[in-house]
Amino acid sequence: MRNSPLHQLQPGDGCARPPRAAQHEATEVEGIDLVSLGLLVVLVPVFWFPWRVPILTLLALPLVPLVWLSRRRRGKSISAATGLEWPLVGLLLASCVSSVAVVDWQLGLPKLLGIALAAATFVTVSRSCATDGSVVWTLRGTALILLATVTIGLLGTDWSNAKFPQLDALYQRLPAVLHGFVPNGVNGELNPNELAGMIVLLAPLSITQVLAACASACTRRTLSKSNAVWCAINLTASLCGLGVLVLTQSRTGLLGMGVSLVVIAAIVVRRIWKLSPGRTEVRAAAALALVVVSAGSILVAVWILSGWLKAGPGPDTFASRQELWSRAFAMIQDFPLTGIGPGQFSPDLQALYPSFILPRTQFVPHAHNLYLAYATELGLPGLGAFLILEVRFMRSCLQGLRAWRGQLGWAAAGLLSAMLGFLAYGLTDAIGPGARGGLALWIGLAVGAALPRATTK
Repeated sequence: MRNSPLHQLQPGDGCARPPRAAQHEATEVEGIDLVSLGLLVVLVPVFWFPWRVPILTLLALPLVPLVWLSRRRRGKSISAATGLEWPLVGLLLASCVSSVAVVDWQLGLPKLLGIALAAATFVTVSRSCATDGSVVWTLRGTALILLATVTIGLLGTDWSNAKFPQLDALYQRLPAVLHGFVPNGVNGELNPNELAGMIVLLAPLSITQVLAACASACTRRTLSKSNAVWCAINLTASLCGLGVLVLTQSRTGLLGMGVSLVVIAAIVVRRIWKLSPGRTEVRAAAALALVVVSAGSILVAVWILSGWLKAGPGPDTFASRQELWSRAFAMIQDFPLTGIGPGQFSPDLQALYPSFILPRTQFVPHAHNLYLAYATELGLPGLGAFLILEVRFMRSCLQGLRAWRGQLGWAAAGLLSAMLGFLAYGLTDAIGPGARGGLALWIGLAVGAALPRATTK
C-alpha cells in the first residue's frame, strides 16, 4: 500500500531535503499551494464588488498572473494536466468575445471578473489537489465554506417570498442583519434560490465525508481524534445545510438535493453489494434502503412539481419560467455566437424582449435555466465549452469511483452526486456565468478534475 502524504516525514526526523523544498515547506501543506490560495481569498471580495473601490480592482487585476509566474519561478508547473484546460480556455475566449455585446458595464464587469476569478480558482485548486491528502484537506475546506454560506444565508437572505406557509413563523425569528451586499437584490439581500444552489453543490460533499469517516471507523474499529473532529464538523455542516435548504423554500433546490441523495444512496448500495458477496440479507437490506430513498424522493418531487404547475401566472411560477425560456431562445437566435454579454439578461429582456407576466421594473438576473443562461450570455460556443467541462468532470469522477481508493472514492461519490444534483437544479433555475455563488461550482470542478492524478500517486 502506498504511504499516504499524511504520514510523510517531517523536518528534523533525520531525512535530508533538497534546499528548494526546505525553503518553501512553510507554504506547502499536503501539496496545497498556500500562496495562491491566500491570494484568491484576497481577490474574492475585490472581484465580487468591483465598483465599491475601483482603484483596488485595477490594482488586483495583475495579481493572478503574478502568482502563477512566481510558482513557475519556484520550479513548479503553472498548471496541472487535468483534461479540462482546453474547455476552460474555450469558456474564457467565449467570455472575451461576449464582452463586445455588453451594454451595461455596471452589471457586466462583476460577471466578467467573476469568470476570471472562477478560472483562477479552478487552476489553483486543481494543481493543489495532487495527492489524496490534499484532496481530503480541500474537501474539509468546503465544509467550512458550507458553514459560512448557511450563516450568511441566515443573516442576509430575503425571506419575503414565502412558498410554504407552514414555515412563516420561523422567518419572523430570523434576524435580518446583512443588507446591501447584493446590488440588485431586494434590500440588497441574497436570493434564496441562489443560496439553495450553493447548498446543493456543497452539502453532498460533507455528507459523503461523514460516510467516509463512518466507513473508516467500521473498518479499523477506531477513529482518530482529528478525523472525529472533522466528522463532527462535516455532520454539522450537512445538517445546517439541509435545514437552511428547507428554509429557502426553493423547489428546484429541493429537487436537486433529492437527486444528490439518491445518487449517494445508489453508490453506497453498490459498495455494500461489492463488499458483501454471499450475504443475501445485507444486500437485500441495502437494496430496500435504496428503494425507500428513491421512492421518497420521487413522491416529494411529484408533490412539489404538481403544486408548481397548478400555480397561475405570476412571478416565480412555471408560466413565468416558460415565458423567460421563450425569450432566451429568441436571444440565442439573434446572438448565437457572441451572446448578449455577461450580466445583460435583465436589461436586454426589458428593452428588446419584454415580458407579459413579469413587471417591467423587476430585475431578472438570468434565464432561470443553467444551460440557457450560458447560451444567452456567452453564446453557443460558451455553452459548448461548459458542457465539455461537465462531461470531462463526470468522466474523472467515474474513474475515481472505479478505482475507489478509500477517501478518494468517497470524494468522487460526493463530487458526482453534487454535480448531478446541481445540473438537475439547473433545469429550472441557475447560478449564471460569473455569479458569486458559482465559485462553489468551480471548486468542485477543480477537485473532480484532479481526482485521476491523485489516485495514481
